Amino acid sequence: LERLRALDPADLIAELGLTTVSPQDIDKWLFDYELQLYYVNRKTDADRVLTYASRAGATGNPAPFQAQRLTGANRLAEISNVIRRVERETIATPAGQRLAVIAGTSLVSHGVDLARLNVQFVLGMPSTLAYYVQATSRAGRSSVGLVFTALNRYYVRDRSVFHFFEPTHRHVNALVEPVALNRFSLHGPGKTASGLLAALLICEIARDTQAPRASGMPLDFGKAARAE
Repeated sequence: LERLRALDPADLIAELGLTTVSPQDIDKWLFDYELQLYYVNRKTDADRVLTYASRAGATGNPAPFQAQRLTGANRLAEISNVIRRVERETIATPAGQRLAVIAGTSLVSHGVDLARLNVQFVLGMPSTLAYYVQATSRAGRSSVGLVFTALNRYYVRDRSVFHFFEPTHRHVNALVEPVALNRFSLHGPGKTASGLLAALLICEIARDTQAPRASGMPLDFGKAARAE
């Protein structure tokens, strides 16, 4: 991306064979594909991604890559700060100050819906195809998404997906394992209603009593409930 930004817009369009991007839209187009999401199955793999990103940013690159990891080890406030940072940064933000790499485990496959995430790398197949579909749906929310799946030759499951890559993706929705709780579950509403009600009460009481968001609920829940 840094090399492409240095080119004349007309030369860049010719090199990449673009047909729908005008020269005046080149900067915005590059910005839309700048942030890279690396989906990993282990926390150590996220650490490895950040190590490589820091090395790439230090080898003659004028704008070092800003990278963050999102795993179960992060606190909720840290995760929220990364998401808000991505939403806040614009093309006017200097390139060296923008977040360029996010390395995350299954944590990023739920609730991380960012318009700027259009490039994703899946480093090794997740444990189920359902997780794979959920993870790859992070990319392409606003523009055409690019997803690269890197498979490990030492894992039998990864090798199988490699050999049957096209048919697997052609029928991936039919191959997703059914979940235990779905819209046809007769007792689902009754078993989940109490948990939903408790969550609503906790959030309302925490807000009205001005309890810290990080704690999620007042220390003396019974006292707060009686006050209501």
